[in-house]
Amino acid sequence: MTEPVSSSVAVVKIYTLMVVLGIAAALAYLVVIMTRLPRTTEEWVVSLVTTVVGSIGGGAYIIQYFGLHAYAQNWFGMCALGGIVFVAGLPFWAIARWTFNYINQREHKNIIEIVSEIKKEIKSDK
Repeated sequence: MTEPVSSSVAVVKIYTLMVVLGIAAALAYLVVIMTRLPRTTEEWVVSLVTTVVGSIGGGAYIIQYFGLHAYAQNWFGMCALGGIVFVAGLPFWAIARWTFNYINQREHKNIIEIVSEIKKEIKSDK
């Protein structure tokens, strides 16, 4: 049977880590929104979702890839992991913003025109 004290300490550490990572994702979104305000409600929602999912998913990938799990054992390590999660969300927002701009510029074109434009760009790069 597990000891109740050690189990409760583990639960507190897990919740603390979740709070730190959640705050990091929220701060990444706040930085993104303050630098470039969304033009529409749809753009606001997409930027929110992509930044938060990018922060959590991208940060988790970096932590997993480099094996930084041991950092979650103390407060300072959790702050470092929060910083990784924060930084991981910023590129995802930029990609979403570029996608919005690309789509808005080609709003009245059909799919065939867009595909031929992309093919032409790929051929001109070679």
